[in-house]
Formats: sequence, C-alpha cells, structure tokens
Amino acid sequence: MDKTVVFDIDVKGAINIKKILKENALSIFIMPPNKETLIDRLRGRKTETQEKINMRISKADIELEYADKFDYCVVNDQLEVAIKEVEEIIEIFLQKPLVH
Repeated sequence: MDKTVVFDIDVKGAINIKKILKENALSIFIMPPNKETLIDRLRGRKTETQEKINMRISKADIELEYADKFDYCVVNDQLEVAIKEVEEIIEIFLQKPLVH
C-alpha cells in the first residue's frame, strides 16, 4: 500500500528534505498576505505574549527569505482559497510517478 507522508516543518528542514528526495518531494511555502496581517492574526488568537509574537514575527521575516526555494508558494489571504490551491497542487503532484 502506498503512503504519503506530510511534514509541517521549518524552512531549513523542508529544504533539506527536498535536497534528499528531489523530485519525489513536494514543498509548499504557506505565507501571509503581508506582515501586518500576520501580526493581526497572531494578536487576534490571544494565545501568546507580545514577546512571543515578536519572536514569531522575527522568525517569519527570516523564513520569508527562503520562499523562492520551495516548489510552490501559496498566500493564505483567504483560508478556503488557500486550502483549495494547496489541495490542487498536492493532487497534481500525487499523480506523477516516483523518480527512482
């Protein structure tokens, strides 16, 4: 039985997996529409301190520099649209044969 493995990892981990698996891995970078929206979303959750939010924003700034290293970049502006886009990307990828 074939299995599909999904990882939710940081950008460096994703880049390393892609280096190893090459065309047999699909990398999708999910990004906010802009920094202000990301800040608003993090604050709106009310689950983290301002210090933690600042740390996440700093990390996001660094990670955004790696977006062009991914196979696809999906902007999460409207959740339902982003989900559909990711589903379509994955569906197409899964139809391809593995490279040996």
